[in-house]
Amino acid sequence: METYWEHRIRIFGPEKAFLPLTQEGALRDDGVALRMGVAQLVVGSTDPDGRPIFFFTPGNQDKTKYTRESMARVFWYIIHASLEDYESAQQKGVIFISYAKDVKFSQFDRGLIGVIAPSINGALPIRLAAM
Repeated sequence: METYWEHRIRIFGPEKAFLPLTQEGALRDDGVALRMGVAQLVVGSTDPDGRPIFFFTPGNQDKTKYTRESMARVFWYIIHASLEDYESAQQKGVIFISYAKDVKFSQFDRGLIGVIAPSINGALPIRLAAM
């Protein structure tokens, strides 16, 4: 089984994997993907059970402006933020809300799921509690 660090090296590359997981550190070249707002942690908000809320807006995706690897790094960043800010994320999971109004099928990057899911599965101590 691969470890956390093996997954992190695969996603961030050996030159960034050991930098702090901050916008100035490991994500310093991922500003475009961050600013798109495709995936966000709703800071300060939880469901009644204390689970943090992730908000996904597929309509903000523009595959011509980011790489899948860059967006995967953004997802890692957001997940880490939830783990740092909400102890309940490890115990109870997270809530994942997708806002798909006016989204065209062509905007949804299915290949991105194929990059993100394997990088997180078994590597991060988090589970999806509801969708």
